[in-house]
Amino acid sequence: MVARTRLLQRLRGLAGLWFLLALYTNGLPLLFHYLGKRDTWLDTTATVGRIVLFVGPPLIGGLAFLILRWVRQRQDDFHHRLQDEGRTVFLLPRPDAPPVKVDRVGLWSRLADVIPRDEHITFELAGGSEGVAFFTRSTEGVDRAILTQVMSEWPGTQARPVEKPEDDPLSNDGEDGERTGWWVEVQPTGTERPIVASVPDPLMAILTEVARLPEGVRGGLQVQVRGDPFTRRRLGKKAARLTAQRAAGKSLEQKRGEKGLDARAQRLFLEARLIVWAVAGTEEMARSVARSLARTLVAQFGPSNPLRKADEGAGAPTAREFPLFAGKPWADDELTAVAHLVGKDGRNVAPQLRVAPARSLPPSPESRVPRDARTVRK
Repeated sequence: MVARTRLLQRLRGLAGLWFLLALYTNGLPLLFHYLGKRDTWLDTTATVGRIVLFVGPPLIGGLAFLILRWVRQRQDDFHHRLQDEGRTVFLLPRPDAPPVKVDRVGLWSRLADVIPRDEHITFELAGGSEGVAFFTRSTEGVDRAILTQVMSEWPGTQARPVEKPEDDPLSNDGEDGERTGWWVEVQPTGTERPIVASVPDPLMAILTEVARLPEGVRGGLQVQVRGDPFTRRRLGKKAARLTAQRAAGKSLEQKRGEKGLDARAQRLFLEARLIVWAVAGTEEMARSVARSLARTLVAQFGPSNPLRKADEGAGAPTAREFPLFAGKPWADDELTAVAHLVGKDGRNVAPQLRVAPARSLPPSPESRVPRDARTVRK
């Protein structure tokens, strides 16, 4: 929606300019003709007006095509740069970290200011019976800013960059036999109602299912995120307009919806794309696992703005491409529900989860020997 909004803004500007020119060059001669005044410059203006009136729409269409082509080229260049030079970094949470309280996590409200314009980052959970891991994918430079925010949110988290392509959890390098994948995109039904989880931590269900996949099958959740500077402004204007209207005659449901809209308009927004995927020995198995993961994710959210399957297809999302007109707006606290690290409760459902190595602790004070102690022999 971000790219669509930017394109529509440019088109509205061009259309407004054309309308003013057409109004001036056609309306002014008609006005003077009505007043009984004619002059040579008015005839010239009328001629120019007819040219503007008929040439304007094709010209605007051509400029819109060039703008769209330029935007697509910039996005393709970024995707190639992300594919060739992007950095994948494992996030290793502390093994003794307390369980995460999703409603107190402020990670994405800070990352909203970190993501550069026209770029996106990826937060992912992937693995299988042999191991499960959290990791991020972004361009060089942006990865350091992401790690700073992650480590400030969860002190003690460690990062391990992926040095070899075969170490990437989405890579099929180094595996025996032919592998095939399937992906399913899940998105909210609307763009205005809040996305409310029906459980305290929706990510735990996905982590549980990924950890219990059959041997030889891998799966995961991929959350692609980029900035969204428009949704907050749009929802704020609509909330102010609805609040200014008289409350008389409004139903309880309408009042509740206006209150929820106003509360949501106060949050920071990001444009996100949620993809669950699976890789297995056969396409049938991969499709079955991916659809099962999608149903699990959908079941974690309530009816306020329910999630639904938007698209699906064969193959694994190894390219991590974010199409120009894809994605839906998510508030920062809503996105936290599906993109965060876990505490020690995560290892209860996924014992094979990759975590930071345990630190060596100093000996307990009760076991220390004082310096002035004397050894007594029996």
